Amino acid sequence: MKELIAEVASMRQIAPPQPGAVAWLSTTKGQLLLVNDYMANGSLDKSLYDRSKGTLDWSQRFHIIANPSIDVFVFGAFLLEVTCGQRPIEQDEGYNRIILVDWVVENWGNGLITKAADRGMLKRFSLDEVSLELKLGLLCSHSFPNARPPM
Repeated sequence: MKELIAEVASMRQIAPPQPGAVAWLSTTKGQLLLVNDYMANGSLDKSLYDRSKGTLDWSQRFHIIANPSIDVFVFGAFLLEVTCGQRPIEQDEGYNRIILVDWVVENWGNGLITKAADRGMLKRFSLDEVSLELKLGLLCSHSFPNARPPM
């Protein structure tokens, strides 16, 4: 929690707020949420998780990934969330916390990094592109800030 708050605070100091940039932090139902400014086409959250409106295909996701103006750590988490179609922290049926970064690392360690990609895309994506996005997301989300690439 302290690390997340520090990360948000550092983001606000590095650059002034821009459209789509993180505006504030909120907690609801035991989850931490980063709340963004108004987005004309609706929230990314709805596009990723509301399956009643269909699933974003890889080309739509790739277009979204090319546009954020955020710091490198948040960019890494953003890449993983969009590519995997999962929230950064979720709970399974047994109330165990599933950390997205750890899950992607585990798949990579098993030689199956693309298994972490959102299955809702029905394998209509480039394995090489998805693999690169996941690896870049992990690098940008590295637990040691000095190991992250510059933005």
